[in-house]
Amino acid sequence: MSSKLIVVVGATGLQGGSVARHFAKMSGWKVRGITRNPEKPSNAPLRELGIDLIFADLNDPVSLDKAFQGANVIFANTDFWQFLNDPSTYAEAEKQGRYPNQIAEDLEIQQGKNAADAAARHAGTLDRFVWSTLSDIKKWSKGEFAWNLHFNSKAAVTDYIKESHPDLAAKTSYLQVGMYLQNWKMNPALRPRKESDGTFTMDIPKDMDHDIGAPLVDPSHDTGFFVEALVREPAGANMIGYAKSMTFGDLWRTWAKIQGVELKIQDREIDFGEMPEFLAWEFKDGFNAWRKLGFAGGDPEAKGCEEFGVDMNKLTDVEGWIRKEDFSSLLKGK
Repeated sequence: MSSKLIVVVGATGLQGGSVARHFAKMSGWKVRGITRNPEKPSNAPLRELGIDLIFADLNDPVSLDKAFQGANVIFANTDFWQFLNDPSTYAEAEKQGRYPNQIAEDLEIQQGKNAADAAARHAGTLDRFVWSTLSDIKKWSKGEFAWNLHFNSKAAVTDYIKESHPDLAAKTSYLQVGMYLQNWKMNPALRPRKESDGTFTMDIPKDMDHDIGAPLVDPSHDTGFFVEALVREPAGANMIGYAKSMTFGDLWRTWAKIQGVELKIQDREIDFGEMPEFLAWEFKDGFNAWRKLGFAGGDPEAKGCEEFGVDMNKLTDVEGWIRKEDFSSLLKGK
């Protein structure tokens, strides 16, 4: 029996790397991983698994078209935050008189459209296109939360697939990867602060501590399990992928117990004031939409991954993840 081919966009990243490694270990599958730097020395572990790494760039439609040839399954994802680490984004924002996250939104949408266009040209031979997306918070909140652009950009590509490529849409499933456990590194509002007496304090609104669970996930481990389930399921599934739902308070209480430190939770609104204004808007709308509508913004089609047959016991154990994660900078108050 011949093997099927899965082509993985971003095979060296967190989500794509998980998918590539997962399918490389499954019988009956060949994996083609696409990356901008296939010969990079750090990619050696992927090649050792038998993954065929080739060049392709989400900004280069011709390279995507070539990379997708012969695919039975394509997993595609984009990265909003890479653009906010690129000085050219800020230069373009100044030139246009707009905010950097608006430029990032435009760039991510274009990359997603490029991937969808290329996949559509191979829709006749595809079994499944898995698009890593997020819900349209602006739509589901009826415009109340309009600045959660890192959600809305991916949702715009979902709409584009459905409206512009019906043949591809008929073979597409959607994966909404939950809140990365690693996000504590990028956002000070998501971690406690060290006080002068060596204790730690975290500000969490009461409802987010007791009533609102975060869909926590380690994308580098868990994403492959989600995609495997979506490939088994009929097309059209809309999955929220997470390892465990846990409030911020319980997450950091578990952390404090493991680290042997004292933690105080304060019932206080999360302060985004030290961030640039455009990022404060981004995160504030994201948090408030989550508090009011849930992680998926009230999207009625979004279902938890356990409803699609994912074995939750194989996903990340949050306590085990905490024990392995390097929190040295946080413990030093940096």
